[in-house]
Amino acid sequence: MGHFKERLPMPFFTSEELYIAGFKKRGEKVLIDRSVVIMGAEDIEIGDNVRIDAGCIILALKGHLKIGHNIHIASRVTLSCGGGIEIGDNCTISFGSTLISSSDDFSGKYLIGPQNGVENTKVYYAPIIMKNHSHITAHCCVMPGTIMQEGSVLGAMSSTRQDQIISPWTFAWGNPAKEMKKRSKECLKLKRNLNEK
Repeated sequence: MGHFKERLPMPFFTSEELYIAGFKKRGEKVLIDRSVVIMGAEDIEIGDNVRIDAGCIILALKGHLKIGHNIHIASRVTLSCGGGIEIGDNCTISFGSTLISSSDDFSGKYLIGPQNGVENTKVYYAPIIMKNHSHITAHCCVMPGTIMQEGSVLGAMSSTRQDQIISPWTFAWGNPAKEMKKRSKECLKLKRNLNEK
């Protein structure tokens, strides 16, 4: 088995390949799986110690994406950045979650989809903001204008409302998500200890 592993291609883009991609900013220790689809690299900023796993889709042809330091974006996450997405430091987005920072008006007053032209559609754009130590767990749907305050967590298979704010150091889950209980801040001590080593 070990011999077989040695023949597999490198799973992540090389530093040279990431340079050629033309990111607006790219830090140190950035690992992006080769299967990740990236559109609009020139509007993407990536901090230090960032890993983006297989099957992710990042659409930044409109809007922007800013990723902080010490970030893990797990497999099959979709980041639709039309209204902008900003991810603070020490955050995670788990398997299969989707962040949508722009959305059509589904009221019935307008047509849906870009094929119908801007004069016949109405799109709402609002940034999604994840502050430091906030986390989105597996298979969540995060709508435009959502703000995850510091230390907040969105539970698995949950969805946010447009412009929803999740309070600091709080667990929220459900459809739509409701704040359920507070989180410990012990992880901040662990992070400080890790930084001191």
